[in-house]
Amino acid sequence: MEAGTRQKKQRSFGVLLSGLALFLMLCLCLAACGSSQVDHPLTAGTPIGEQGSPVVNTTTPDSGFPIVVLDSQSALTMYPGGFMTLTVTTNPYAVCNFTVYYGLSSPSKTYGIVPRTADANGIASWHWQVDGQAHTGSWPLSISATLPNGSHASTKINVNVTLPPISVGSPTNLSGAPGSDLMLTIQTAPSVNCSLLLTFGPSIQSKTLRAHAGSAGAAS
Repeated sequence: MEAGTRQKKQRSFGVLLSGLALFLMLCLCLAACGSSQVDHPLTAGTPIGEQGSPVVNTTTPDSGFPIVVLDSQSALTMYPGGFMTLTVTTNPYAVCNFTVYYGLSSPSKTYGIVPRTADANGIASWHWQVDGQAHTGSWPLSISATLPNGSHASTKINVNVTLPPISVGSPTNLSGAPGSDLMLTIQTAPSVNCSLLLTFGPSIQSKTLRAHAGSAGAAS
């Protein structure tokens, strides 16, 4: 009777020891697994993703941003010697500039073509003179903008160079007898050369008169 009771106690104690050993082994495994993870210290200002890894900033200097021409504040059709205006809206404080060739071998460097810094509302404006040698036609104008952080954007538009306008001015007198003096005054672009072709009949040789328009565009 006593021998049976002793055997039961020994079996119970063995089961207890086995359970304790299994628990200790489980704790050791958990501790080992936890210590295998690499510690990644956080850097101030670095955003953290959903899985705890740093988010890489993919912004590059060539990522681009909007450059929009304000048509209501721009005049991009003009004759040589006249003035064009251009207003764009972009990111605030971007340094903006443009280049235009008018069909010439080198870009225009006339008064007014200089870098402009956009204001707090992102607006930059230019007022410049078209080269006197500019060819008539439609020509590309390239606009660029650079932010303080180095980001860059660009866009292209077309400008139109036309012939100077001509209108009859005063004084003008186009009626007279043979041998009398006639007078014609025109209004055109400033500082351009003008030619007047006179034809008085099939048997009379044509005559060409030349004049130079003054600073106000008048030629007589």
